[in-house]
Amino acid sequence: MKRIGVLGGDELPRENEAADALESLKGIYRRLINEGAFGAIRDVYIDGDYDAAPGQRLIGDCGMVSLPDRATDLALICIVDPQTNQTDEYLFDARTQKWRTIDDLDMTSDAPLSARDPLGLACYLAVELADEYGQQPSEMTVRNAARFQMAITHNWSAQEADCPSTVYF
Repeated sequence: MKRIGVLGGDELPRENEAADALESLKGIYRRLINEGAFGAIRDVYIDGDYDAAPGQRLIGDCGMVSLPDRATDLALICIVDPQTNQTDEYLFDARTQKWRTIDDLDMTSDAPLSARDPLGLACYLAVELADEYGQQPSEMTVRNAARFQMAITHNWSAQEADCPSTVYF
């Protein structure tokens, strides 16, 4: 909100503004999922306990679902409860080596993928919120947001398995 001039340097958002911004952030992740930024996802119908794998959308009576300890960067697993129509999305961030859930985000959570480019994610959210507040984001904020989205969408930070990293020193 500071990036679009809604809040001053030492101001904090009101509780309802913070909650709205958090919902917008969750919406950003879901849009990236729907756009295929985290790869294709395959539906798997299950009944009971299951060891999930990246790229799966688990549908059915989920007992205990186990996520893998490790995965490739930007791996996605979705768990759908048809009884409640609730979907839980989990993203793997290789930088933190953790699965992050979108649905359980709160004001003190580490946002998925925020470790890779905190400024880019903040700008992406600022651009998302600008229209809601009738503000025009700066050109730099728009560029940083676009870079973040492109880096995620194209997975520029991933190292190709058959292409060793270059050592300069």
